[in-house]
Amino acid sequence: MSSGNGTNPERRRSSKPYRDAALAYSGLGVLVIVIAYATGSSFLRSFLGGAVAAVLATGWTWWRLRQRDREAARDTERRSE
Repeated sequence: MSSGNGTNPERRRSSKPYRDAALAYSGLGVLVIVIAYATGSSFLRSFLGGAVAAVLATGWTWWRLRQRDREAARDTERRSE
């Protein structure tokens, strides 16, 4: 078991985590738009809310993934010294 796959050692990390995050948060953004519009908000306000939420969530996730990649590179560098 490693820190990357939780309790299931056979589960692999995605080979394209940046793309997967963008797709997942885009889908959630669309869900926010639909729910907000269905509950009476204007379409423009719903769209802006969903788009902003998706962009912020995707940006945060990409930043965290980049930090993880940098840490892994540093660890690999330290081990090779």
